Amino acid sequence: MMRTEDHDDISLDFTIFCERLAERLRSTGASHPVAAAVALAARGHAARDIEQFAAAIGVAVDELRQIEAGSVAFADLPDELAFAFVDVPSASLLLMADLDREMANRV
Repeated sequence: MMRTEDHDDISLDFTIFCERLAERLRSTGASHPVAAAVALAARGHAARDIEQFAAAIGVAVDELRQIEAGSVAFADLPDELAFAFVDVPSASLLLMADLDREMANRV
């Protein structure tokens, strides 16, 4: 699902990237693609491998692996991961929450 509105704000680029990633993850069968996209994007922005990123934000490596695999619902994301995502200047967690709701309502 791509937003159809025109935005003058270049800061939405990271959010749009996450939307596209979530769509791709959904097409591969991820149960919770938005949560996975948020985790993958936050880790990618930090430029760390999974162990380093998990340690840096204070989340267990196994839990982060499950999130990145799309096994954890968006509403169940650890706060530490949400904070890491919103630390990205152009990331919008609210738009990701909207996308999660929209994807959940699709048949």
